[in-house]
Amino acid sequence: MQIKILYVDDHPELKLSDYLREDLSTFLYSKERKFDISVESLIYPSDKSLTWLFNQEKLQSANIIIIDSKLYEERNVSDDLPTGEDFRFLLKSEFPFKVTLVLTKQKDHLREDLGIIEKYNSRKGITPIKYYNEQLGDKIYNACIEVSEYKALSKKTNEDAKQFDKFMFQKAILCEEGNSDYSSLTSADINDVIKIFKEVQELLKNE
Repeated sequence: MQIKILYVDDHPELKLSDYLREDLSTFLYSKERKFDISVESLIYPSDKSLTWLFNQEKLQSANIIIIDSKLYEERNVSDDLPTGEDFRFLLKSEFPFKVTLVLTKQKDHLREDLGIIEKYNSRKGITPIKYYNEQLGDKIYNACIEVSEYKALSKKTNEDAKQFDKFMFQKAILCEEGNSDYSSLTSADINDVIKIFKEVQELLKNE
């Protein structure tokens, strides 16, 4: 099972791109659970909207998205423009089974518990590889576990949907696969799906 990672930025950072492409797989291989990952990048043009981004096939097929907090470097900072944090919130409402990690240079925006992580800077006195292994590697590893559990649960419930609301699960599974036609779940739908998934998770633990 391959997990697709997508890095989104208006100006991709070379050190981060190199880490994701060349060093992340080595870090993940050192962990207890092994994952087959693919890494792609997507340049977000400053003249495009989030609607454009949401319609990109790369984004729809990705499982884990790493996105820059400041998506419009060349536009006036006073403009009322969406941020990576805004994207994360909106993506969760459209594709609740995708995991988003936001990278920021602003220390007052840091919320590691919400997946908002500080970008590397050379003044930290350590190499980019060491920094991203410590600050980002485990977050991606945990995201891989979360994604793999979603995939396992969707397969399990798809095989035996009689115990639950079959139509609800069909919508949820299509959403997990990146099918935007079925991705507009309401908040109540999402809460119901999460509740049912927790029930299935308990069943799996007891098998």
